[in-house]
Amino acid sequence: MTLIANRDVAKGGIVAPSIGPTRTEQDFVAHIAQTIDVDPDARWIFITDRLNTHMSPELLKLVADRCGLKEALGKVRKAGVLESMPSRRRLLEDKSHRIRFVYTPRH
Repeated sequence: MTLIANRDVAKGGIVAPSIGPTRTEQDFVAHIAQTIDVDPDARWIFITDRLNTHMSPELLKLVADRCGLKEALGKVRKAGVLESMPSRRRLLEDKSHRIRFVYTPRH
């Protein structure tokens, strides 16, 4: 079994944990959606490592949808924000978005 959990650093405790048999991109996106649904209008900052599952096309689509972003995301490995991991990361880290990600540095 796999646990995906968020720690609320301001209040303490765990927010919307997910337990399942796998830890795929779909599992991570579902977990983030479930977490956002706890308070859909809140500003969320998620701190994660740099796994590809934490910068997946589905995660970008979720963030774009929940933040009301109208820009076209492009195509994976072809064009736009979805073209590369660095371009995906820039969108997910954008401080102007209500939902954003901060990625831990590489060691």
